[in-house]
Amino acid sequence: MWQIFDEIDSSGDRRISFMEFKMFENTLKKDYKIDCSNIRDLFDSIDTDQAGMILFDEFAAWAVD
Repeated sequence: MWQIFDEIDSSGDRRISFMEFKMFENTLKKDYKIDCSNIRDLFDSIDTDQAGMILFDEFAAWAVD
């Protein structure tokens, strides 16, 4: 799970911005079969504290759900 998070986090700041998430959209669709029809809603649903960034604990909770 960390490897995927780290791959999305292209800046290496241990947070995923919306732009980083959007850049990874095709991989999420193709390799992980994630519905990205509304990428902003998906991002917001993972960003549970609504801070505008996805932290690893938020990503992990979403991924195992």
